Amino acid sequence: MDRRILGVIHDPGACGMLLPVFRELSCTHGKNFFLYASPFVKNRLSSNQISFKEIESDLAQDRLESVFSASQPDIVLTGTSWGSQLEQRVRNLAGLRKIKSVTVVDYWASYLERWEGRDLPVDQIQDEICVIDDFMKKEMIENGFPSNQIYVTGHPYFEELTLKAKPHSFSSIGKVLLLSEPLRDPFSSHLIDSRVHHVAEILQRLAENLNSRAEVHFKTHPKENPGLPSAFGSQSWNRLSFKLADSQLRSPDDFAKFDLVVGYQTTGLLEAAIMGIPTISVPVAPLSGAVANAFRNAGILVVEPQEKIEKIKFEFKATSKAPHRGATQVIMKFLD
Repeated sequence: MDRRILGVIHDPGACGMLLPVFRELSCTHGKNFFLYASPFVKNRLSSNQISFKEIESDLAQDRLESVFSASQPDIVLTGTSWGSQLEQRVRNLAGLRKIKSVTVVDYWASYLERWEGRDLPVDQIQDEICVIDDFMKKEMIENGFPSNQIYVTGHPYFEELTLKAKPHSFSSIGKVLLLSEPLRDPFSSHLIDSRVHHVAEILQRLAENLNSRAEVHFKTHPKENPGLPSAFGSQSWNRLSFKLADSQLRSPDDFAKFDLVVGYQTTGLLEAAIMGIPTISVPVAPLSGAVANAFRNAGILVVEPQEKIEKIKFEFKATSKAPHRGATQVIMKFLD
């Protein structure tokens, strides 16, 4: 008999990573798979025809316990959001009830923050942790996580995208997709404002090089309020125009409508690059070694914060496909 699995997902990154796993669980476990999701990911799940119940980020403890009582799980499956403790509270409750916990890490950053609110020291956590690659595992071990509980599974969704990859030629930037994300800087909001301005400068420079004009479609992150940044209107961008992206634009399939995808360091850049679309990252701070490696392997052009506009060479290499580990089935084995 299939084991009863409770899935709780809060942020878009982990939701994207687990989409193929959710589809598989829906087929193999049916009524024994119970998925709860925050408002930040409900549109993506709905557009992929995955059934779920909506759950609040700050769900009261008695209501969280009622979720466990209703589903009676043998295993919990969670993401590791670093802006919310909802998933960690699920893991804490699973630990108290001696329920197996499987969790995924969808990005190479903020490892300790992803376990904020844990009941145990990080070297004593009981979770089986699925990570994307060896670089991520190494960094987590350096942060004190138990090495014997970290498993390199690959990224199910990235592997799925490689099957759709189709290299795009780059000769124009008529349509640009700019992927925003909720940036946090503890010292200065000016740094973030200047980064938006820096992105516009890069696009202006690129348009000049190509003797072209660009229509920049600004896609807000699900955690952001929709609206164009003030920096886009702070001066005359004579080769650029800005507009909000279509609210229905959600998947990498939609990215193919654009000549170029630009962002800071969001997972969406990797999705676009794997699909073969020319992609630029303008990170808020220099990328860590693991992120830089992932971006480089995907063919993303990284423009570091200190790099001068006039020295940028807009060269995009052919798409490098994500290594296939059979990630969906590897993670499914942890759910047996």
